[in-house]
Amino acid sequence: SSVFVNIGGINIKQEIVNSVITLPQRGCEITKRNIDSLVESCRIVSVPLDRHLLYIMPVEYIVDGQDEIRDPVGLCGARLEAKILIITAPFNHVQNLTKAVNYSGLEIEDIALTPLANAVSVLTEEERKKGALLIDFKTDMTELAVITNGSLAFFESLPIGQESVTNEMSSRLKIPYEFAQELKVKYGFLEGAQ
Repeated sequence: SSVFVNIGGINIKQEIVNSVITLPQRGCEITKRNIDSLVESCRIVSVPLDRHLLYIMPVEYIVDGQDEIRDPVGLCGARLEAKILIITAPFNHVQNLTKAVNYSGLEIEDIALTPLANAVSVLTEEERKKGALLIDFKTDMTELAVITNGSLAFFESLPIGQESVTNEMSSRLKIPYEFAQELKVKYGFLEGAQ
């Protein structure tokens, strides 16, 4: 009766934003609650009303000017900053997807970014921790995702896909589209690919 759905495409936007909080006391030990507060304040300020938040994850922490900190819990400081990756989709796109699913008699459990769903589906936990580049080569677009330390570090959608390759082959080789498609399917593979 409930499903998880994924969403991707050219209209998905990513940005890295900076968020800062001042700790209650100078030299205060940083807690998980401080981090949650930092991320929540970033979410409130950085996600416009016409966008739906798909993903939010701190990429780097900075404590009193010291950067490149992966996990600041337990450190002492007066000022906690973070560079936070935010990925959003158009709000109306998500509403329309939700309506379509609801009309089918199902409820949406959660909406995930397509590259994250792909990463969970095709990569082992070790591969997600060590790092991987996922390339989803679709008919009308290509989605790139860099996964490292178990999280999404980068995402991009390009408006070039399999159809673009077929069109280019047809045009440059001056052959019919159908024949170009047939050649691509028959011979278009990476050497050594599984």
